[in-house]
Amino acid sequence: MKTDEKTLDSPKQEMPLKRVTLLVDALFCFLFLPSLLYFASILGWLQMYPSYSCVLIAYSYAIYFVVRKINIPRLFINKKYWQIVSVLILFWLITELLTRYPHESDEVMDAFPNLAEYMITQKVWMLSLVVFGYGLSVSLILELMRQEERRRRLEEQKIKAELGLYKAQINPHFMFNTLNTLYGMIVSRSDKSEDAFVKFMDMVKYSYTYADRTFVDIGNEIRYIEDYIGLQSLRLNGHTHVEWSKDIDDDKSQIPPMLLITFVENAFKYGTSSSDDCTISVRIVLENGLLDFSTVNNIMNTSKKDEQPIGIENCKARLQLLYPERFSLSAARDGDIFKVNLKIQLQ
Repeated sequence: MKTDEKTLDSPKQEMPLKRVTLLVDALFCFLFLPSLLYFASILGWLQMYPSYSCVLIAYSYAIYFVVRKINIPRLFINKKYWQIVSVLILFWLITELLTRYPHESDEVMDAFPNLAEYMITQKVWMLSLVVFGYGLSVSLILELMRQEERRRRLEEQKIKAELGLYKAQINPHFMFNTLNTLYGMIVSRSDKSEDAFVKFMDMVKYSYTYADRTFVDIGNEIRYIEDYIGLQSLRLNGHTHVEWSKDIDDDKSQIPPMLLITFVENAFKYGTSSSDDCTISVRIVLENGLLDFSTVNNIMNTSKKDEQPIGIENCKARLQLLYPERFSLSAARDGDIFKVNLKIQLQ
């Protein structure tokens, strides 16, 4: 499917490029071309050949703006080679015609007609080629900027689409596991069911409020994790000991929503027991923009061989998209202990 370029060029994207274009055009009109005319002694022709000089100056401005308007680099990208050849031929014909323009007669041309004609021809071609090259260079630079902006916006759209897919995977996965826990508490007629439902409703409210955002305050995310730990603790007996610690120097730091909960959820999924003593440890430290998150749990349950770790793979994909080269994730088994450590350079 062909992508409409207009959908990629928003007003916010076009404004900086327009400002750059206006600045470059102004520099050409009021600095570059006047300086070139002065050093090429074209301005001196205004007294000797006034009408011819005016035509030549107007032609120089026309070359620049026509080249900019045609945008030869864009034609090359679109493989419109015949249009490029046509432009070059037209440029050559007009410039050559201008060198044969009937100049006003003066003493120099009357005394040395061949020499004067040669000098005029050389200066006209020099001026035309320099202006043409300058306009082509400006068009190339602006087109590269535009293509880079397009590429960046396409990448952003791709990331947003992929993140949307990953978030869509998170909520059903989490909701299923939590509802399964609540169902077990209801079946067992636990007196903690009401408190569990309150915490669950707070978590559902959070997930539907913040899950569609790219980043949230880490303080909100931590409260979400605390609600989850509290909810899980309601169904646990005395055999599972939960250790939870946090040390945050800035609770307004931004983090992707519902990213860390996957590791906490897995720790409770595989690290709890109703008959054997076990420990689940969850720790979050944020200092100077560096997030250090870890979970440690006894391996009390094992996953099925054919079970796909949707949550973990989801987190890896989101981290690679949002923090390329800025995170490290390790998850390994050490005897009957499973450890996860995630470090992200948030700033």
